[in-house]
Amino acid sequence: MKSQGRLIAICAVLFAACNIVAFAVPFPKTATFWVSDAFVLFSLLFFLVVDRVAFQDAKTTKSKFYGYPVLRIGIFYVCATLIAAILFILLSFGVPQIQVWIPIVVFVLLTGAAAVGHITSSSARDYVESYDDKIAANTGFMRQFRGEILALIEQAGDEALKRELQELAEKIRYSDSVSSAATTEAEQDLAALETSLKSAIRGRDNASAMALCEKMAKDLAARNALCKANKGH
Repeated sequence: MKSQGRLIAICAVLFAACNIVAFAVPFPKTATFWVSDAFVLFSLLFFLVVDRVAFQDAKTTKSKFYGYPVLRIGIFYVCATLIAAILFILLSFGVPQIQVWIPIVVFVLLTGAAAVGHITSSSARDYVESYDDKIAANTGFMRQFRGEILALIEQAGDEALKRELQELAEKIRYSDSVSSAATTEAEQDLAALETSLKSAIRGRDNASAMALCEKMAKDLAARNALCKANKGH
């Protein structure tokens, strides 16, 4: 909110400075002058809207990073409009009879290009963010699964069992991390085995815990085979 307020102040100062210069220099106040002045104001307002959309609901560094390409469209539009306005005002100073439809067409084309660029870049940003969220959700099971196995290592009292758990954690680490509908049942079985493993370790039943680790390693390999087969279709 503070950054938005500062940006509004900067735009207001920029517009005021441009108008002070424009009215201080004895430019003829033709229709071209007023059209140019109006579109400079519009470009600054457009930039404020773009800035708000670009960083709306941006709470993480990644989401803010994705907003910068959207903001860049607004910056380019303001710069292009300012340059065009200066050129048209200078031309009106030397050539008062310049047709007003020329700057109108140029400014409208710039506005249209900026609007299209803003829409496409915003859509691309939304798609990338939704894809990242989907990937994060699809890899959540394997990350949690490995973390819980690592936590069990500290709880295991037997050194051989600790080594077995460490090996299992390494196998999980190098497994395909992306879950899918094809792996749902296999992952549910692994989760059930993990629950049994926790009970065995807490009950100091090392023999059952070792057997469960071996079973989980085999089921994990089967799950990875499903991942590989599913990617082939």
